Amino acid sequence: MSDPKHAASRLWPALEGLARGIPPERATLPVVRIRLDGGTVFEVFRADPVEAAMVAWRVRGFCEGEGASDRLAVILGTLDGRAMVTERVSGESDQPAVAGLVVGVEPGERSLADLSTVIAEAIRAQMDES
Repeated sequence: MSDPKHAASRLWPALEGLARGIPPERATLPVVRIRLDGGTVFEVFRADPVEAAMVAWRVRGFCEGEGASDRLAVILGTLDGRAMVTERVSGESDQPAVAGLVVGVEPGERSLADLSTVIAEAIRAQMDES
């Protein structure tokens, strides 16, 4: 298993890159694939820093292999230099929460068309629930 402190040190600059936004001339956008200690891969396509006493980011992404599962989570730095992901899920959701210690970070790219499809399907699913 990767060193969680090393993963966190790679994560912060990658999230800063996502926070800058999408260059308008690109057909793909940068993503950060975060592997959690339970094996879940959370692919982040948007990151916004949160003003807090510790390192904190509000991120939007989706889990690998789950189809349209647009997720909102928070990534927090710990006192010992590691990073944790936590997602608040309502009791009505049938999806498991995305949560755990960050053990791997990998930059990647995703096509804008693919991302648009995922977001549109997530919005349709939310509208069907109401």
